Amino acid sequence: MSIQPGKKRSGLKTAVLITAAVVVLFIIIGAISGKPHDTGPKSGGVNGIPVPTLAPIPGIVAGVQAGQDAWVAGAQSRAQLPTVVPTDTPLSAPSGVGDGDYEVGPDIKPGKYKTQGPVPDEVYPNCYWERHKPNVDSFAGIIKNDNVKGPATVTVKQGEMFETQGCQPWVLVPS
Repeated sequence: MSIQPGKKRSGLKTAVLITAAVVVLFIIIGAISGKPHDTGPKSGGVNGIPVPTLAPIPGIVAGVQAGQDAWVAGAQSRAQLPTVVPTDTPLSAPSGVGDGDYEVGPDIKPGKYKTQGPVPDEVYPNCYWERHKPNVDSFAGIIKNDNVKGPATVTVKQGEMFETQGCQPWVLVPS
């Protein structure tokens, strides 16, 4: 192809040729450097950071249905995991009841509970508890509540709700 006087070579063709030359140059430099491409996680973790091994555990764990497997961080096999026995028994002593909103009956047993008061290491130690009607999200649903700075007791009844925040565990008092 000859260039006739007064005609210029297309700028697009020049740009394409330069781009192709740059791409070829990068490919050649990459091949010469001999540095392998990152093919994913290194042995022992991701980029040298250890990652816990996950192993299945049968039973009910955080929303997993009975008979399905759940994965627990840090376990090497099922044999290292404790046996999980599903239960419909409500919480009671000695584990106590921590922060949350519980239905008396299905979640916790009815009866008299005691606490030692607010969690001591809080910036503003305050132990709030409330007995309220189920499915009522207003002041009208509150049966009784209190903010305590020391030990406290409360008696909860079947069918009502018990809410607690910032308290040491509530323990069922034996009757």
